[in-house]
Amino acid sequence: MIHLGDNIQMLRRRQGLSQEQLAEKLDVTRQTISKWELNQSAPDLTYLCKLSEIFGISLDALVKGEEEPDKNMVQAIARPRKKVKWLLIIMAVVSFLLLILSGYVIYQLNQSPAIENIIGGADRPTDIWVTSTWDSYLPLFVVTGVLCLGTVALLWKYLKHRRK
Repeated sequence: MIHLGDNIQMLRRRQGLSQEQLAEKLDVTRQTISKWELNQSAPDLTYLCKLSEIFGISLDALVKGEEEPDKNMVQAIARPRKKVKWLLIIMAVVSFLLLILSGYVIYQLNQSPAIENIIGGADRPTDIWVTSTWDSYLPLFVVTGVLCLGTVALLWKYLKHRRK
C-alpha cells in the first residue's frame, strides 16, 4: 500500500511541480510539503481537497494511491447521466409540442366562428355567438413558451457541462 506522502510526491513530480511551486498554490510553506511527503505529518481535509483539484484526481485516489478509477463506479455514475439527458430531451420535445398545440388553439379561436357555433332557435339561428376569446388562452401560451425555453436551456446547460 502506498503512503499518502509518497503519493503526493509522485503526483507532484508527475505534474512537473517543485515543492516550492506546490506550496505557493496551496498557500503553505515548502517545509509543510516536505513533511507531508516524508509522512511526518498529513494535510487536513481542506488541503486534501485542494491537492485533488491540482492533481486532477479524486480525493479517494489521492488518499488511497489508486490511479485508475474503479470501472464499476464510473459506469454507475454514467448511467444516471444518460437518463437525465434523455429525460431532458423528452421534456424539451413535449414542451415544444405543447407550445405548438397552444399556438394552434389560439389561432383557431382567433378565426371567425363557424355556423355550428351559432345558437339558434327551432326555426333559424340567432345572432348569439358561442366562442371563447383567444386572449383568455394567452397565459397558457406564455406559460408553455416559458416551459419550452426553460427545458431547452436546461438541456443546453447539461450538454455544455458534459463536454467539459
